[in-house]
Amino acid sequence: MDESVPPLLPEPVEGLSALAFIAVAVIGLVRAGALLANVFPLGSAGSLLSGGTLPVLNAVVAVEVAAGIFVVVREELTQAVQIRDRWMVEE
Repeated sequence: MDESVPPLLPEPVEGLSALAFIAVAVIGLVRAGALLANVFPLGSAGSLLSGGTLPVLNAVVAVEVAAGIFVVVREELTQAVQIRDRWMVEE
């Protein structure tokens, strides 16, 4: 990557969210004997956290996907700018 482009926060966030997904899966394995088992307490019906482990996994996956999309779009834009700059120099 070009040295003029500063490091980006979403890259480590993407990795950490993948690690969080694995951690939730392993917690289920250790505490309940099954990968991705429901180990978080269930809330009352209709509340945000009434689904136990599932809302936690959904939030982790949402962060992972958002960070991944941001990284991909950034890389594409960086390459487009580099190509444009090369064309400007050649003219």
